Amino acid sequence: MAFGSLFRFLTRRFMTNAAQISPSALCTRHSQHSSGCEQPSPRRSIRPSALCTRHSQHSSGCEQPSARKNIRHSALYPRHSQHSSGCEQPSALWSIRPSALCTRHSQHSSGCEQPFPRRNIRPSALCTRHSQQASGCEQLSPQWNIRHSALYPRHSQKPFSPWLAFRPFLFVLCPLLFAFCSLAQQVGQPLPKWKEGGLDIHHINTGQGSATLLVFPDGTTLLVDAGAINSRDWRTNKPRNIPTKPSNERQAGEWIARYVQKALGHQTSPVIDYALISHFHDDHMGTPLNVTKQSSAGYTLAGITEVGEFIPIRKIIDRGWPDYSYPAPMTADSMVSNYRRFLQWQQQRKGLIVEKFRAGSNDQIVPLKSKKYPFEVQNIAVNGEMWMGVGNQTTSLFPPLSSLKPADFPNENMCSAVFQIRYGKFDYFSGGDLQGVIRFGAPAWHDVETPIAQVVGPVDVQLVDHHGYPDSQNGTLLARLQPRVMVVPSWASSHPGKDVLERMFSEEFYKGPRDVFMTNLLPEAKTAIADLLPRLKSEGGHVVIRVEKGGKTYQIMVLDDTTESFRIKAVYGPYQSK
Repeated sequence: MAFGSLFRFLTRRFMTNAAQISPSALCTRHSQHSSGCEQPSPRRSIRPSALCTRHSQHSSGCEQPSARKNIRHSALYPRHSQHSSGCEQPSALWSIRPSALCTRHSQHSSGCEQPFPRRNIRPSALCTRHSQQASGCEQLSPQWNIRHSALYPRHSQKPFSPWLAFRPFLFVLCPLLFAFCSLAQQVGQPLPKWKEGGLDIHHINTGQGSATLLVFPDGTTLLVDAGAINSRDWRTNKPRNIPTKPSNERQAGEWIARYVQKALGHQTSPVIDYALISHFHDDHMGTPLNVTKQSSAGYTLAGITEVGEFIPIRKIIDRGWPDYSYPAPMTADSMVSNYRRFLQWQQQRKGLIVEKFRAGSNDQIVPLKSKKYPFEVQNIAVNGEMWMGVGNQTTSLFPPLSSLKPADFPNENMCSAVFQIRYGKFDYFSGGDLQGVIRFGAPAWHDVETPIAQVVGPVDVQLVDHHGYPDSQNGTLLARLQPRVMVVPSWASSHPGKDVLERMFSEEFYKGPRDVFMTNLLPEAKTAIADLLPRLKSEGGHVVIRVEKGGKTYQIMVLDDTTESFRIKAVYGPYQSK
């Protein structure tokens, strides 16, 4: 409604100003500006005398600029003061010989109405020196910055359609209004399907952990994590009572699968080409604890194992394959054991390929459909092994395990798989559950964010580390990455910490605007960060980043997570990629 009102206001404004224009200013078919002359220009539907109406005779000294084109007559006919038949001097401005413009007579008589062969315009539309308009009116038009003599020839009383005067503004107004209206029309409508050449990044909200679907420009797909948290808090053994989105009718893994199927609606049979498990926590891969849903193969369906029940997965990449023994054997972990049973069955029956995430590699996740739209997935770090920023060289962030006591081993979050995506000028960073704000007395190498930030550099969008938990998003990381957009995959009352959010908004670490989006801000978290709530762009919903072909610009769309409608709640951008 607001855009429609704006359009109507501008239309009335310009038409009101234009309605005073006399028709004889736009027609010079006759040597006299008769009030009945309404002959339009065949080419532009503009009456000819609007181009030059200063003198009644074509004198050689006429240098009056054309009101419509701001072109002096001598620029069109610089050779002679009279248009003789032998004049073949090229036009200084258009490089067109006069005879190419009028071929009916050797002299440009006032009655010459022969159309120009080159542009199908009557000669009087370019030269009006035969008109009898008075030359004294030289008042500048306040709206068009042109002389009144071009618009008010003072010999006509009959008004003409103001549409002609309004037309020049359409070249500026229409694209702007179209852009604004197209954004407005998207709100409330389903998300348009992915198009070839675009990069879509869906931060899926089930309220039960992290899940991110990427559709690369060539159509290759990547699912990063598929969280399904334990319904009971492992710290207190009490029910979490966190609702599943869009409803509790299905488990998180099935909701993720259904979302992926709909997002890949452009495919005849949706397939996940790559699945990456950033690390082995239930909010990133799913836990079998307190879950009764079983597969026919004997493993529990939760998180990634449930996604694989509904959608084929061609390759899974994680940090532990094949022995799952870093930094210590995981044989006693029920979650990893269930996951490994899933992998074994999928390998034997479905041809699944499993690989270990390789730090420093930029060819582990590659375009599979086409080479037409080059993008790069750069593996940054995993298990304390970090890319050095050159070639495939890596260095170790952690001391040798043999020098540590088991109690001092790196924790699961510190071992997260970290990667960066580049498409044109667009950069996206995902750090799993990295930590960078360490507890008092902890060794310095427990800060993993700081060294990783040095090899990443500025990005457009960051998936916030560790859900914005108090041990994440340190100042060094923020100063180095300088994200324009930050997405927090929140699902717990501690997501995000107030101190963390204050750092994210602070210009102490980097200058400039930044937008923060939450996927699932719980009531307790809202209370804790109440004074910062107005600065958030979203408090809940699927957060979709849509990068346009080539990667120069991108938009953020927040989708309704209470249904499967893909209904757009809000649109932000377009943003310019760095």
